[in-house]
Amino acid sequence: MLWNADGGLPLLDRRDHRAGGLTFVRARGVVQGVCALVLLAASAFHAARAEAPRPTLPVLTHAPANYLLGCGGCHGIGGMSRQGTVPDLRGQAGYFLCTDSGRRYVLRLPNVAFANLTTPQLTELMNYVMFTLGAGSAPKGARPFTEAEVEAARHEPFGAVSLQAYRADVVRDVTTACPQAAALTDYGAALATREVRNTP
Repeated sequence: MLWNADGGLPLLDRRDHRAGGLTFVRARGVVQGVCALVLLAASAFHAARAEAPRPTLPVLTHAPANYLLGCGGCHGIGGMSRQGTVPDLRGQAGYFLCTDSGRRYVLRLPNVAFANLTTPQLTELMNYVMFTLGAGSAPKGARPFTEAEVEAARHEPFGAVSLQAYRADVVRDVTTACPQAAALTDYGAALATREVRNTP
């Protein structure tokens, strides 16, 4: 029989130290086998976790991120406001590019002109709204906004003017130039009804 260095338990013992029918050596072998299986299972679990595909998160470029931060709270994450008092942008915003007055109107809106963005960032954002959120509504050959155009409009924001009345005039011109833009009148009519009835 071999003994370990600290004078304790035998390392190898051929005698029959029975504990429930198992010799000490056999019991020790069972424990070692169980430990090995646990380690093997843990390794397999970690390997499976490492190989499992992780869900991909959308990577936002500057324009969509700026839209969500500055506009999405009212106009909706995907450009659908569902409020009635805020116009939808999805599939409609590009119609304003049908006329020069429409182009100027969207850039002079207070929340646009005074946006806490640089002019290049605002230009990118407005083109995202017109051509990505408003996909299918911009007329063929519509010019993207330029930084010079955006910068000029920022120096002429709307002041003491009825935006509802001004928008109605702009939309009238837009729908004359692009009859398919008739959906733009829905927002104006709904807003006018709410204002006349003075309901929230």
